[in-house]
Amino acid sequence: SNTVNIIAKAQNGDTKTYTLLITRENAPSTGDTYVTSNVLKFNGDTVYGFQIGMNSADALKLMSVSNGSAGFYSKAGEKKNGVLVTGDKLRIVDSTGKVVKSEYSVIIFGDVTGDGAVNALDLVYVKRHVWGISKLDGIYKLAGGASHTGGDVGPLDLVYIKRHVWGISEIVQQ
Repeated sequence: SNTVNIIAKAQNGDTKTYTLLITRENAPSTGDTYVTSNVLKFNGDTVYGFQIGMNSADALKLMSVSNGSAGFYSKAGEKKNGVLVTGDKLRIVDSTGKVVKSEYSVIIFGDVTGDGAVNALDLVYVKRHVWGISKLDGIYKLAGGASHTGGDVGPLDLVYIKRHVWGISEIVQQ
């Protein structure tokens, strides 16, 4: 545990000290199965940071698994060998290859249709969501957050996807 004091100063010159207690999680013990990556981001039961159009073999090279292995699976549960799409699953299994230790849903930001691309159809789905005609939900709603501002999918996300589809800029996969 570490204690950190932060001093905030108001416009009128008043100051207030905030004290944060930061407790680091215990390191995994020897023999535990876990995944690490300098590129990918793991957030709860999701993983992102894959480039649009990346195949599963290249994606596996972005991570390291201790005392186990990793594999990608389609929404239907079939072993994945092609392009990653929003909704695919990353499974981390123990050294026997039989016990699933953790599972993460893949997010490709902008890919709200789950086809692995960001195209005009994704733009239509996000536009319909923003206009209240139909709603994105679950992992597809998270994938619609192309602007990375958090919260509900909104007009800014629509702009990011439109700029990507038109070839003006790429969506950052963080």
